[in-house]
Amino acid sequence: MTQIVLRRQPVNSVTIKINPSKSRTDIEKSHLAAYNKTIDNLSELPDVIEVTTEKMGLGKIGDSQAFSRDVLSIEICGPDRPQLTLVDLPGLIHSATKGSTDADKELIFIQSCS
Repeated sequence: MTQIVLRRQPVNSVTIKINPSKSRTDIEKSHLAAYNKTIDNLSELPDVIEVTTEKMGLGKIGDSQAFSRDVLSIEICGPDRPQLTLVDLPGLIHSATKGSTDADKELIFIQSCS
């Protein structure tokens, strides 16, 4: 899941965090919760997201699962930003494809039923 928070602040900044799933071990939770990256330029965001999703156990298509129970949190602040929070919930996957595995399908099914 991805959470994007837009906030009106005097200075432009982007903060990327990971909110670990309750199903993670205590060590994993501690490691992921400690991750906090702040950038000043939105052009850096794609590279930071790539590193962050790898930390969450998500890799390039075909290398690992496509979804995680962790929440990728991105807070974008600036004087011209609206006050808005968006949450992207992954859709249902009915079968494994090039971009998703059977494990991804099962994870999304379990999350959608809870």
